[in-house]
Amino acid sequence: MRELKILATALGKVEEFYDPFTSRGHVREVVDLSLRLAGLCGLPNDEITLSALLHDVGKIGIPQVILGKVEPLTKEEFEVIKTHVEVGYRITIDLGFPPNVSFIVRHHHERLDGSGYPDGLKGKEIPLKYQIVAVADTLSALCGERPYKRAYKREEALQILFEEAKRGKWDMELIKLLELVY
Repeated sequence: MRELKILATALGKVEEFYDPFTSRGHVREVVDLSLRLAGLCGLPNDEITLSALLHDVGKIGIPQVILGKVEPLTKEEFEVIKTHVEVGYRITIDLGFPPNVSFIVRHHHERLDGSGYPDGLKGKEIPLKYQIVAVADTLSALCGERPYKRAYKREEALQILFEEAKRGKWDMELIKLLELVY
């Protein structure tokens, strides 16, 4: 497991350098938030750590011109962005990461209401481990500056997540736990 963590850490760094428009430290923040949430939920750390380190590794398969675009993405460009989860899944499978880690990488953009991707999973189809990495990734992204948006303050970002939870996108209890650990 130690070797896999070293490899996952290295791949997370590669992704952050490849995508210079994602705030530096995003991967580390997703790991930290995911581990705190997993701890409160009584889940083991190993899969969560590896999944959080690798969640966006598939972005190395996305053209940088799309990743760094300031204007709104076209429908076609967003479809390209969405492929990063499948690319990440294939990378992690090919490198021998545990299947559960690869599944979390593939499904970290799924949402409880079925609005996520790549498979539009809903409700109980989305295990808690997937939800933890997803919500940690989303909070970090909201609080980080991007070429196309300002960084939200902590309170603003949490309010967005609470509103989305009210509409069924997130598990409300998980968002309440997130507020405790962030």
